[in-house]
Amino acid sequence: MLLFEARILVAWVKVVEPVKRNAMSEIVTVEDAKSRLSELVDRAAEGEEFVISKNGVATARMGPIQFNAGRRKPAGALGLKSIAEDFDAPIPNDLQAPDGSA
Repeated sequence: MLLFEARILVAWVKVVEPVKRNAMSEIVTVEDAKSRLSELVDRAAEGEEFVISKNGVATARMGPIQFNAGRRKPAGALGLKSIAEDFDAPIPNDLQAPDGSA
């Protein structure tokens, strides 16, 4: 039985270790997270991070989403500098498929 308990402890340390680097993450059980989900989401949106445990084992992390503050550039991957004015014009008849589909 001692070997089984040691394996659980090792698994717990491996799962929680990366989270401990963040300042004081609160550990919440699944049942508690279900009943307080709205509150936890609001707190996560403000920057807090939580570890959700199931049967005493950390299984998930809940925290704020990192948004990209930079402005998107249209078609940057294609190297386009501009989009033609008629890009959404109807397809000419001679280029359409024989059955009429585009």
